[in-house]
Amino acid sequence: MSRFRRRNKANTVKYSYVSLITSDSYVPGLVALHHSLKKTKPVYPFVALVAPVLSRTSLKELDAHHISYRVIDHMIENPTDVDVNHRWHSTYFKLHIFNLTEFEKIVYLDADMLVLRNIDNLFKASHLSATNAGGMLPRKSFWKHINTGLLVIEPDRGVFLDMLNLVGKVENLKSEGTVDRPIRGSDQDFLNAYYPDWPTKKNLHLNHKYNIFHYYLDEYNQLFGYTIEDGRNPIFIIHYASYLKPWNTRPSILERIKADPERILEYSAIELWQGVYDEAKTNL
Repeated sequence: MSRFRRRNKANTVKYSYVSLITSDSYVPGLVALHHSLKKTKPVYPFVALVAPVLSRTSLKELDAHHISYRVIDHMIENPTDVDVNHRWHSTYFKLHIFNLTEFEKIVYLDADMLVLRNIDNLFKASHLSATNAGGMLPRKSFWKHINTGLLVIEPDRGVFLDMLNLVGKVENLKSEGTVDRPIRGSDQDFLNAYYPDWPTKKNLHLNHKYNIFHYYLDEYNQLFGYTIEDGRNPIFIIHYASYLKPWNTRPSILERIKADPERILEYSAIELWQGVYDEAKTNL
C-alpha cells in the first residue's frame, strides 16, 4: 500500500478544517485559533476533535464560542518513554485525523496556531502537504522532515488502521533529552517514521508562510522577508510551538522578550495572539 496514494474521489467534495485538544489547558489556544480562522471568512467549516478527559467546563466554553467538536473516546497510547505528564504524551491522539473519512480532504491545524490570512487554497494541495518548519534557517538546515502542526490530509481508514498496527514499531521509543524537554516522543516522530520518504517529495513541501514558529519570526523576516504585515512575503499561519504558549507565559518572560531588540516580531506575535483571544472572549 502506498502511503502517499490518493483516494478515489466521491462526486461530492467534502472539506473541513480540523484541530484537536487533549487537555483543558489548550482551550484558550483552540478558542483563538477558531476565532482567527473565522476572521478570514473561510469557505469551509471547522471541527475540533476532543479527548474524553476534557472537563464539562471546557466543553461549555467551546459551546459558548460556537466551536463544533466531537469527543473521541479512543485515546491512542503513546508507546515511547516520554513522561506521562509531558504535553507530548497524548499527541498520538492526532492520528485520528486520518480516520475522518466523512471528509474527502482536511486541513489540520494545531491548537497553538493563529491564522492571519485566508488559507482555503490549501485544499488544493496534495495529501500530506506540510512544511519542515524552521528548516529554512541555516542553523536548522539539518531539519528536513515534516512538522505536523499543519497537515493537508485525505483521510483513509485503511491508512489509519495500518498506523494503529505500527504504533510503537517504527518510531524511536526513547525520548532522550530531559523529562521536561524531550527530543522525541510525539506524533511527529511517528509520522516521520511512517512517511520516511517525505523529505524527497518536493511537491508536498508547502511554503513556510503556512507554518512559521513565533520564535523564528525575526530570523525569517531578516533572512527571507517574511512579515506579519502585508508585504512581499506575508505570513499566513503563526505557530506558537514549544512549551511556552501565549496563554501561559509568565509576565517576567514576556518582559524579557519585549526588551530584546532581536525578538521584536516574536513579541508582536504574542501581542497579536492576545488581541485575537481577547476579541473572541469579548464577542461572546
